[in-house]
Amino acid sequence: MSQIPKSILIVGASGLVGKEITLAVLAKKAFDVKLLFRKESIEKNKELVDQFKAAGATIVEGNF
Repeated sequence: MSQIPKSILIVGASGLVGKEITLAVLAKKAFDVKLLFRKESIEKNKELVDQFKAAGATIVEGNF
């Protein structure tokens, strides 16, 4: 029986601490990682968003 990967949602991934946490979680490859970004933040942090996507994260556009 295969194990279903646990999902994790990270908010604040473009911030100083959030970026480091996100990179550490992605490096473990133990979770299905989803990152919540505001539309403006996706555009402003395109290089970082692309880096997260390349590492396996799913970008979710939204706002609290």
